[in-house]
Amino acid sequence: MKYAVLVKNSDESYDILNFINYYDDSATASLLDAALSDLSNPIVAMDASDHKITATRGATWNGTSFSGGIVSKAADATAEELDSFKLYVFLHNNVVIARNAVRTDSPRAEAFEAAFASEVKLVKVPDDQYVAIGETHGWDGSRFI
Repeated sequence: MKYAVLVKNSDESYDILNFINYYDDSATASLLDAALSDLSNPIVAMDASDHKITATRGATWNGTSFSGGIVSKAADATAEELDSFKLYVFLHNNVVIARNAVRTDSPRAEAFEAAFASEVKLVKVPDDQYVAIGETHGWDGSRFI
């Protein structure tokens, strides 16, 4: 399954910032699909760079910190390795359902920082649609228009 990270650029259009793919992880894809269909509890985007070790998939956010979730590979990382990337997460009911790490020396680092300071949305890319990073599209709730 392929999911797009969108950043709002006007009332009617979004720029495609990145993709998150779960082709070989049907459990995570099912979790994301359920969260995306739950209109009563929106998905919230968050810069979790201060919580790289604890903001793992399945972890719960209590307003100041994360707990639970899967064990992070970052737990064994050096300070230099941890400082080499920023971590952005998507929460549903305060639980991390998706993560996106961006290297701080990447040309895209500034775009992610600006996007997560504004309005970001996670959507499932329909199987019959092809879109690319950097393109601008409308989103009708289920399809790119």
